[in-house]
Amino acid sequence: MDRDFERFIHNATYSFVNGEKIYNMLSENRSENMDILICPAHLGDTIWIAIYAETYKKQHNREKLMFAVKDSQREIMEFFGDIDEVACLNFHEMQDLTFYIAFKGLWNANGIRYAHFPIRIGIDSGKLFTSQYNPTAAVHGYMDETRCELLGLSEGSRKKECIEALCPDKELYKKYQNAVMLMPTAISLSLLPKAFWETLALLLKSRGYEVYYNYNDLPEEMVLENAQPLKSSFCEMAGFAKAFRGFIGIRSGICDFLALLDARLTVLYPEDTDYDKMSVDKNAPMSDNIFRLKNSDNIRCFLYRKAWEHELAEKIIDIL
Repeated sequence: MDRDFERFIHNATYSFVNGEKIYNMLSENRSENMDILICPAHLGDTIWIAIYAETYKKQHNREKLMFAVKDSQREIMEFFGDIDEVACLNFHEMQDLTFYIAFKGLWNANGIRYAHFPIRIGIDSGKLFTSQYNPTAAVHGYMDETRCELLGLSEGSRKKECIEALCPDKELYKKYQNAVMLMPTAISLSLLPKAFWETLALLLKSRGYEVYYNYNDLPEEMVLENAQPLKSSFCEMAGFAKAFRGFIGIRSGICDFLALLDARLTVLYPEDTDYDKMSVDKNAPMSDNIFRLKNSDNIRCFLYRKAWEHELAEKIIDIL
């Protein structure tokens, strides 16, 4: 047997057994008239499920709802009062649970629903592989419509459009009222050049703003020299939402969180997300699924392109 294939079989067997244990544990701890939603993906994906919690319970006639999320997303659950219980899994536990569900085809069974796009398990050239697929993307591709289908909700179902921002105390507001937070890191998109963020920070400073960037000691986070790092929990970020002059970030889950808090937010997309090679005017704001989450005048979205990065930076600052 091919050594790589043998190793994969060994790891797959371990994942299956461990995933089965986790699945059974969730099933055994599920109370009567409760559903469990498995949220295995990034922060933004989990938020887009959480905003339908109230509607899910009503349409599926459930009294209670449990979310199974990654450890890193535990705190975000506190902002959604319609979620009754939370089960936290580490990265490897969530992977194993996903593998087990995919292998058994348990996308919606035993009161447990996999609340993300299914994955396929197959064999290619003698090796096993897994891949995620979205069966509805070719039809519409909108975040709200795909989530309604994943959750078995009727089209156009009501979703939560805001979460309560913590009212910053006077000292917090005084400290950050002229401050801007940069958010240069995303997990699921390619990053903008570091030089762009450094230039943007210097331009902001030249206009009299204090400049911070979101940094929580994670290995994937970009480090900036021209801005001050600011570590924050989700609860602290909720307080910052109203205290800061504005937030400028690459499209990521934290943008969804800030949108629900109605923060002043500028969202940037990397050049490689211009899938259709559109001739987008450099002064034209982009359409974005975030507007289907929160339709607010406080949100602006722009496509980054190297050719107009200086003009884009100037425009971003002008609309703060």
